[in-house]
Amino acid sequence: MLAEQSLQAMQTVQAHGPYQLAGWSAGGVLAFEMARQLEQQGEAVDLLVLIDSFNPALSGDPAVDMQDQAALLLVLLADLVGCAVDELPLSVHDLRKVAHEQQIDVLLERAQQRQLLPSGWQHNDIQRLLELFRVHYQALYQYTPVSYGGQMILFETTDSLMQRHGQSLIADWQSRTPVPIEVYRIAGNHYTVMRRPSVTLLAQQLQACLERGRTR
Repeated sequence: MLAEQSLQAMQTVQAHGPYQLAGWSAGGVLAFEMARQLEQQGEAVDLLVLIDSFNPALSGDPAVDMQDQAALLLVLLADLVGCAVDELPLSVHDLRKVAHEQQIDVLLERAQQRQLLPSGWQHNDIQRLLELFRVHYQALYQYTPVSYGGQMILFETTDSLMQRHGQSLIADWQSRTPVPIEVYRIAGNHYTVMRRPSVTLLAQQLQACLERGRTR
């Protein structure tokens, strides 16, 4: 559904290809599905770039129980802050000691004390983000990528979460396309790749890919 909606929005601006698509993390999975649907429509996709995106079909069950609010809150906070869950100033065990209806307030207070979240944020802001995050997280793990026949470019971080679990982003995505994937390694992890200095190198390499695509 999200891919279809994104395609409709994109095609109101550019009705036909060639298209250039890119996405980081889950955004790369979305870009992949959009490219696959465009291919089915007979549209040209000149560039498909996945930035440290994992293949949900090959990564097992969701790492977090959708009904476990404490665990979901910590994953959400880690995404908002841009760090691993175990780097947060609060553990899932801390939150589980608190009544369910108070967990958001405890997390918000602790995060604001450490200046991890804006001081103006309130309970309802986190509640809204949590509901959206739960829907997107569940949709991601229910998605199974199928074959795509076009060229893919993968930017993989040197400290990938998948590598820590003994899995390879390259092998995962290569299983979904007969065309050899073009791979670039970027120093950093899943979050620092979107910050300087890693994001500067990422932008330079992505620009080179775009320029090369225009000359084809």
